[in-house]
Amino acid sequence: MRCALGAFSALCEARFARAVGAAFGRDVGATTLAFLLTAAGLFHASVAFLPSTFAMHCFLLSTAAWVQPKPDYAGAIFGVAAAALLGWPFAALLGAPLALDALATTGLLAFVLRSAAAAAALLGPAALVDSWLYGRLVIAPLNILLYNRSAATGSGSQLYGVEAWHFYLQNLALNLNALLPAALLALPLLAVPNLDAPPRDGGGHLGRGRQALVLSGALLWLAFFSAIPHKEERFMFPIYPLLCVAAAVAVVRALRLVTKLLPPRPAPRALTYAALWALAVGGSAALSFGRSAALVVYYGAPLPLYSDLSALLAARGGCGRAGTHTHGGGGCRPARVCVGKEWYRFPSHFFLPADAELAFVRGGFGGQLPAPYVAPPPAGARAVPGHFNDQNREEPGRYVPIKSCDWLVELELPTDAETPSRKTKEWRVAARRPFLDAARTPAWARALYVPGLAAKHAAYAEYVVLERRK
Repeated sequence: MRCALGAFSALCEARFARAVGAAFGRDVGATTLAFLLTAAGLFHASVAFLPSTFAMHCFLLSTAAWVQPKPDYAGAIFGVAAAALLGWPFAALLGAPLALDALATTGLLAFVLRSAAAAAALLGPAALVDSWLYGRLVIAPLNILLYNRSAATGSGSQLYGVEAWHFYLQNLALNLNALLPAALLALPLLAVPNLDAPPRDGGGHLGRGRQALVLSGALLWLAFFSAIPHKEERFMFPIYPLLCVAAAVAVVRALRLVTKLLPPRPAPRALTYAALWALAVGGSAALSFGRSAALVVYYGAPLPLYSDLSALLAARGGCGRAGTHTHGGGGCRPARVCVGKEWYRFPSHFFLPADAELAFVRGGFGGQLPAPYVAPPPAGARAVPGHFNDQNREEPGRYVPIKSCDWLVELELPTDAETPSRKTKEWRVAARRPFLDAARTPAWARALYVPGLAAKHAAYAEYVVLERRK
């Protein structure tokens, strides 16, 4: 699935970069492509199975259709509609600059007709499928908007945590490093005259005013979501490509300004420009590679550990085989794999064989945990179980006694006073993997993986699979 998402993202980014090169100039297009290829944010956003990643892909295609020499407004509007109606309704905000341009260029009637046609083509079939699955009329984008209402109603996204207004600036600095300040300087640098694409650069058919309009969507998005109390990294995914374009515009125009101010000797201006461009792109790439490596080396333990668990379950066998698990009365049941505070890092049921089940034990999380469908869809989707709420309150019925667990997956920190493997002799460590202990690692060392230095400054905990002793 991730390979398919990555391949699709690569196609969308290639189309996007080519359109940017035609609209902003070849230098900006090539710089945008370099940033898209290396940015740490795109490294994980492009392959995530999330509505915000789907919205990002839609906006890549929408923007590519919009900034063509002859804008394809129908295709651009359809891309925004797909992002909002099939993915995430808040994505419509990123289409505001497109809407202004389409209204000014094609008029109100053409814009309304194109928007209505896109909505009918997308929302109608989606509502029919959802309504069949749920057994009642369901318009998913409307449900999302209604749930994310104001905090005064006592529900909504703020129940899942709030952050300060500058959370996204810090997060974008982590995922895009030097590209963030460069992107924030793009609009001021667009105001500087005589820095547009020279004839040798080719392309650049967009005037500075329309370039600013295209880039303004990212700033509008950042301002809007910074004002909302509940914040998550994934909410920034849709604007990663636009920030890469803004950073490319800033870098190219800044380099043109610098080379204009420098004397033509001793080095030719073109050579100076190329050297500074390589330094800017290479420096950003080096920081991004350090961040991407940190995500894999520091936080990649769950995937290989669950692969270890899968192999252990296959080796032990299940019901009716060598590793049979029985109830007190002798009846056979599936092996029970339990998770506590690390429940949210469980990757997929594909890691568990058919004769194993996942269960939750109390582990320091006080919110509402997920639960499996009571039956396959549509029956399971149409059922309305009573053990759910819209207040993120803990549901005790989700938990099982730890004594009923055959396996336990846990992150054991050196600072934990008690862990199952230390507290009792009922468990033995069957597999372990290193996982970064963020509390004992300096901020710079956990943000970037630097070979050699990481081993000296990074502190690790153990991600473990515990097996109950027989």
